[in-house]
Amino acid sequence: MEFNQEQENIINKLEGAYIISAPVGTGKTTILAERVIKALKEGFKPEEILCLTFTNRAAEEMSSRIKSQVDKNDFAKLTIKTFHGFCAYLIKEEAKQLDISPDFVIFEEEEQVEIMKDILDRHPGYISNQDNANKDMKELLERIYEYRLRSLEKEIGCELPEFKAEDEFKKIADEYARALLDQNALDFNELVLVAIKALYNDKKIRQKWSSRYRFVQLDEFQDTHLSEYMIVKELSKVAGNVSFIGDLDQTIYGWRGSRPYLIRKLIKSHFPKVEELSLKINYRFNPNLLEAVKSFLASFERKNTKDLESSEKGGEENRCIEVFAGHNFQEEIDWVINNIQDIKKVDKDARVAVLARANWLIGKASEIFGQKGIAHITVDKYEFFRRQEVKDIFAYLKIVFNRFDLESAYRLIRRPARGIGEVAMKEIRDKGLICGLKVSDFLNFRNFNYPEPFFDLINRWDKGRIIVLDTETTGTDTLYDEVIQVFAIEIINGQPGREFYHLLKSTRPVGSSEDIHGISDEHLAKNGRDAREVLSELKNFIANDPCVGHNVNFDITMLAEHGKRLGVDFAFRQYYDTLDMARRKIEAPNYRLGTLAEILDLETATHDARDDVMATVGLLGVLIDKFRKDQSARKDLFARYSPKFIALAGLINSWQEIVKVKRPADALQEIWKESGLLEYYSEDKERETRFQSIKNLVELFKEKDEAEKASELSLRELIRFAALVRDINFLGLDQGRIPIVTAHQVKGLEFDYVFVVGLNEYMFPIYKSDLEEEKRLFYVAMTRARKRVFLSYSRFKDNGLPMNRCIDWNSALQRHADCQGTRGLPFIGGDFVSKLAAFRPGTGVGKQDRCCRPVAIGVDLE
Repeated sequence: MEFNQEQENIINKLEGAYIISAPVGTGKTTILAERVIKALKEGFKPEEILCLTFTNRAAEEMSSRIKSQVDKNDFAKLTIKTFHGFCAYLIKEEAKQLDISPDFVIFEEEEQVEIMKDILDRHPGYISNQDNANKDMKELLERIYEYRLRSLEKEIGCELPEFKAEDEFKKIADEYARALLDQNALDFNELVLVAIKALYNDKKIRQKWSSRYRFVQLDEFQDTHLSEYMIVKELSKVAGNVSFIGDLDQTIYGWRGSRPYLIRKLIKSHFPKVEELSLKINYRFNPNLLEAVKSFLASFERKNTKDLESSEKGGEENRCIEVFAGHNFQEEIDWVINNIQDIKKVDKDARVAVLARANWLIGKASEIFGQKGIAHITVDKYEFFRRQEVKDIFAYLKIVFNRFDLESAYRLIRRPARGIGEVAMKEIRDKGLICGLKVSDFLNFRNFNYPEPFFDLINRWDKGRIIVLDTETTGTDTLYDEVIQVFAIEIINGQPGREFYHLLKSTRPVGSSEDIHGISDEHLAKNGRDAREVLSELKNFIANDPCVGHNVNFDITMLAEHGKRLGVDFAFRQYYDTLDMARRKIEAPNYRLGTLAEILDLETATHDARDDVMATVGLLGVLIDKFRKDQSARKDLFARYSPKFIALAGLINSWQEIVKVKRPADALQEIWKESGLLEYYSEDKERETRFQSIKNLVELFKEKDEAEKASELSLRELIRFAALVRDINFLGLDQGRIPIVTAHQVKGLEFDYVFVVGLNEYMFPIYKSDLEEEKRLFYVAMTRARKRVFLSYSRFKDNGLPMNRCIDWNSALQRHADCQGTRGLPFIGGDFVSKLAAFRPGTGVGKQDRCCRPVAIGVDLE
């Protein structure tokens, strides 16, 4: 493939720090992929390369371009992820050190709102306007993120003013964070916060990750939040080979905290030798459309794209912009539909999109498309992973791996109905909070062998045998990594007994995990024993007795998977997690073993397996005393409601075995049937649509299933993928439909023809918005099109009253500047559109006035 001079220059500059300006259509994704390919050829190891994007579509596009040109094994070692996907990856790998279960779930907005509803039940009147309760809760969640981020920034040494908030707000924020912990969940904001905390507060984790990557690329840096930049800066500071690629003229997320000019200033401060590069030649638009884009850019107060050139010649007869003034919105959309039909007659495969500024206009346009029988799709209606039937089946899949996911548990008992009402769930939660019982305890089939979930543990502490254990490993990938150190101790009648301690020789290098546990490959080679022998002896040492550990799920999973590869089959009959138990009974700033050991004056936890086990033994003794006091209350509550849950718990237990032996798509279909969802939705009036969703999901699971990975592990990754993906990336599942979406939703996408509707004052630009950001958003909308842009506005509202409009952009700007109090924002449609490009005579802007068929009129704009 041939590259222009600027592209070649960027591809070849691999070492050092760079800020790269990449306006739309200049081949950014190709260049980013080519830089990775070049880096591999120049000797960078694939595991040293990190590429961060902001959409799954961009990550997948970059991956596909690289995959076809590099060695399969090298490609598998590259890290190409969305920003939030990377944070999830880091947290999962450091789960044990962070005292987070590696099976944590990621909550979306809907689950966040449900949690907030429960919290606000305990704070009556905090949100008084019930008509806008959901909106207010979303705003409250954003404010909580700001508060938690500010607190964290101050904690790590940033000099910032105090976040001013009333005591009740701070209490709600703390309860929300605690609710996430209790459900072993993180939301999108918390992913970032936990990653920052890990990198800045834990010296060993920071050293490990900041030295891991020698080549870092961040795409769309103009959309980067300051908190996200903090992570990238820390990952890049050792090698210093980092590139920030983006287009500041496409900055459209200022409302959610992107501050590209500040970040550019920080980059220059943190990487003083940073070099600024730019791409100039546009390969997307025809030349006339490019001139329109450049002309519109000239109106920006702060323009970054300079000297943009076309890769094509001439084409003066090629009309690139059509403008239409409809009588009302109905006529606007009629005009859009007529034009789309004409386009499809000539080019049936043409990619067409209809864009608007606000969601309510999307709904109105969709309604008219529906009345006309035009196949279309909107993200709000589509929202594949938010469809009820899809969320229902995912709830069943998630609960198999994480019984603490209360939001999924609620879905399980609703559809199909299982005779467990809201009153029962509320009583379990309220009374259980006091005595240490959770809804998750009713979903563990093993608990039904005892009067209450901790009965056997307490009895064995008094008169029996318990094994407390801990492991250190080469990493966190259960499919490949290995146990290299194990320490276990038997507790008999509450007293320490025999110890089991060994180092294990490994076939995999310890790599960066040495920074955590301090065990080197050389030390293992000299002092380690045969892994199969050690694990066989450990299995005999444990026998049939219950195991206890801090974040013990990680340890027993690693032991089971490592053992399976060596022919040693562990069967952990029962196990208890002091991390979970401590969260139920101890108030602490965090629940890391080291913190709890310090608070309770226990032996110091050091990440050495022996030290951590002895600290856990002390912690277990404290917890046994606390749980013993409430045992009677737990027995009563468990006895009252366990009959309602036992059948469901039995199903979950059987599914935990199914996901180990069946590929994800097959497991999904079996759980869909056995859960009762298939029968439930067979009676639904929308059953065909419901069943099609599941069919699409099965196909997606087949497509994304990585056959070389264990079935269970692949399914876990598919669940996490679904939580991180954005629905706009799956519009392709409905082939042939016209997307009717907002300008924000198509960022990064490309079409042949784009229609932008509703270009009236207060609609685009939207009322009380930042005018410069509205211009950048319109720029994004225009630049989605390769061939032509169609712009429309209305003269009258549905009630016959005139629409807000203005004639001259300059006077509108002046009116905007002169406005006091209310903001009279200009519209980007109407006569202004005729003036947005300073075309030469004859290049033409098609202008149509109250005519539903296109009538082109050449307009002299000079």
